[in-house]
Amino acid sequence: NYLFLGDYVDRGPFSVETITLLCCLKLRHPQRITLLRGNHESRQITQVYGFYAECQRKFGSVSVWRSFTDVFDYLPIAAIVGNSFFAVHGGLSPSIHHLDQIRILDRFTEIPHEGPLADLMWSDPDPEKMGFAISPRGAGYVFGHDVLKRFLEMNKLDHVVRAHQLCMTGYQELFD
Repeated sequence: NYLFLGDYVDRGPFSVETITLLCCLKLRHPQRITLLRGNHESRQITQVYGFYAECQRKFGSVSVWRSFTDVFDYLPIAAIVGNSFFAVHGGLSPSIHHLDQIRILDRFTEIPHEGPLADLMWSDPDPEKMGFAISPRGAGYVFGHDVLKRFLEMNKLDHVVRAHQLCMTGYQELFD
């Protein structure tokens, strides 16, 4: 089984081909492929970082872009793997303490500028922080080990798996 953590577009000149292949894999293997939504799976971000322009350049209109961004609204925002791992594109939110609070979010919409859905897409861990602090990204928060530990304990989980930050070694374990 494969779990993808978002940001399928805006990563070079082949975003259309990448998201098309991933959608085809999902259609061919619906029980084996899971595509989570990342912060780039939104109308606003793709208009700034290249996917919109790529679609317009390759197809001569924005209809393909519009169709894909409509699909993005239906992607799940988090997953639980093996009752141990919480998978999300970004990070945690000060508004979300229990998994049930994620399940009831209205995710069938554009990612808002603020609020729990935005936090799940934009937040980052910070080993030098305690609690939550406003993110320098301008959306979401940075959060410390104490926040992560409390979230994992309350939800009987062991780890958070996320993809929002570049990691030159392929992966990074924070907060042991």
